[in-house]
Amino acid sequence: MIDTAAEENIKLQISAYSIGGTQDGKQIHLHGIGVPTVVLGVPSRHIHSHGSIIHRDDYENGLKLVKAVVARLDAATVDDFTR
Repeated sequence: MIDTAAEENIKLQISAYSIGGTQDGKQIHLHGIGVPTVVLGVPSRHIHSHGSIIHRDDYENGLKLVKAVVARLDAATVDDFTR
């Protein structure tokens, strides 16, 4: 995902939780022998309310990144994730 963002000239900010809250990706990642997982988040304000606010560019770039990553997935790439 990082390489794809760079190739597509999409700004990307990486963060990691060491304590506190987590995302659903944690449980998916730990399932069985492990599942390759990435969580893509769009920055937002008031996330725990009924009306979060996001910037349209962040949404559009997130969507562009997901499409670009999925377009690059082939059997060899997916197999490489689980080695």
